[in-house]
Amino acid sequence: MFGDPFSNKLNKFVAPRVAEILADSGVKVHTGKTVVCMEGPAFSTRAESLMYRQWGGDIINMSVIPEAKLAREAEIDYTLICTATDYDAWRVGEAPVTVEEVVKTLHTNAGNSRAVAAGILEEVARHVASGELDEIKGSMRFACITRAESQSAEAKKKYSFILPYFE
Repeated sequence: MFGDPFSNKLNKFVAPRVAEILADSGVKVHTGKTVVCMEGPAFSTRAESLMYRQWGGDIINMSVIPEAKLAREAEIDYTLICTATDYDAWRVGEAPVTVEEVVKTLHTNAGNSRAVAAGILEEVARHVASGELDEIKGSMRFACITRAESQSAEAKKKYSFILPYFE
């Protein structure tokens, strides 16, 4: 079930709203892209950057996999809104990316991210509360491979905080 770590329903819901919110900012929203998760914070070497492109990667991220796995384990529909900071090292004719350039772009991206959050969170919450965005609800029901009789009452109680059927 983790082959597609992002919620298709949530993606279809979020993408047009983000595009609408950022329409006047000059930001282009891309969908259906492939994200590569690397260990960071760090810049990629040129070889790594070219390898990611050969793999079909469109954007490099440093935190998405742990976040997506945790969300799946908690049965939380998850999507990713990436904000690019640079073109990495694959543009051979361009000057190397500097921390100063990245920080400047991060400040711009932070403003755009605040606008998106302010414009979309309440609507997402309403759709979650109504059950419209529950694509993975119940997906963890059979994910625990420890036999039920071997699970302690204490462990079941801890799990039941986010997965009520573990009680």
